[in-house]
Amino acid sequence: MLRLLLRTGCLAIAACASPYAMESNVREPGEPPSVNRRLSDEQQQGIVEILGETRTPAERSAARPLEAAGDAGRWVDVPVVARKAASDREFGVLREERIPGGLRYQLRCIDDQPGTLTIMGDPEHGVVSVQASIGEFGQDQSQAEALRRAFQSRLREWARVPRSPEDLPTADQPEGR
Repeated sequence: MLRLLLRTGCLAIAACASPYAMESNVREPGEPPSVNRRLSDEQQQGIVEILGETRTPAERSAARPLEAAGDAGRWVDVPVVARKAASDREFGVLREERIPGGLRYQLRCIDDQPGTLTIMGDPEHGVVSVQASIGEFGQDQSQAEALRRAFQSRLREWARVPRSPEDLPTADQPEGR
């Protein structure tokens, strides 16, 4: 019995010591060579120049650099930012409603208090105002203010991320969540 235990233990140790095939960099006979290669700086620059030659001068001049958003933030970022800010403050988002001139989020706090986060604005002007209300009658002003500040902080954080204007979703093609 002891011999069987020692043999099983040795096999288990040997099996654990050998790397999985996907983690190994050893190429077995008959395997095709890897296509992953590290290019030198000169090779990278040559490829960039070749690709640049495929664009017309008009296309090159029309290319805009990545842009950060202004102080108002990007309206397309609002759904993601609202959900992240609610999560930061330990709220669950129950529903998102489109209202005239903005969005309203119905929330539920970790201690089961209801809440709303109302963001007014549009794609042209960005976020114009943010209001939060926590509690059945809006009595928890400290949590509401903390949620409002969390939203504004997250919105500024997302606004600093440069994005190409062409990459921003349009009104008829909303950004995925």
